[in-house]
Amino acid sequence: MAMEHLSLRVAPEDEVEAIDFYQSLGWKVFSRNEVLSTSEHFDGASSFTYRGITSGTVYTHQETTNYVSLLLERDLALPHREEYLALENRFQGDEEVLSRANAHYQDVLVSNSRRRRGIPMPFIVGGIFLVVGIMITAILSPAGIALIVVGAITVILGIVAAVNVTKETTSPNVAKADKDAIAKANSDIAQIREDIQALNEKVALEQKAQVPSK
Repeated sequence: MAMEHLSLRVAPEDEVEAIDFYQSLGWKVFSRNEVLSTSEHFDGASSFTYRGITSGTVYTHQETTNYVSLLLERDLALPHREEYLALENRFQGDEEVLSRANAHYQDVLVSNSRRRRGIPMPFIVGGIFLVVGIMITAILSPAGIALIVVGAITVILGIVAAVNVTKETTSPNVAKADKDAIAKANSDIAQIREDIQALNEKVALEQKAQVPSK
């Protein structure tokens, strides 16, 4: 019996779902291995000397790796193998699209969130003008008033900038292409599952028809 094999690497919490899905495509689990390891990484070091004695600190962090490695096998003589293979390839293509689009979308959200949390430069400049203007007003009124006016205008510009960044962050148009790609891939995966179920029902009926009646 000629067999084909497929290697999968999945998170432990996704193992059952992955096995169920690939079994619906005719695969069977040939072997399983769970990997759990912890590694320590060097981040840097600092030192100082006091009265001829040098001491220092080493900074490290730990990373934990945990995944399940599955080896699947499938009979090359599986009925309707080409149809199963076509559905499998479509699914893997959609999974790749989902992975890339989700990663990019999260990057955009994090980037916008950082921009939103930052203090717009006009706020800083305007605040300096206001403080200096108030201080100078006590000595030289016209110059101080002018600085206060400039500072107020700059602060207003900072408010406008902050509002625009917030709109950009919360706008439904943020990473629209990514969200559209995610929605399309999820929709296609749902259709693939339905097609697999229909194909399995077809195979079951064919096998039932081949069983001689008693």
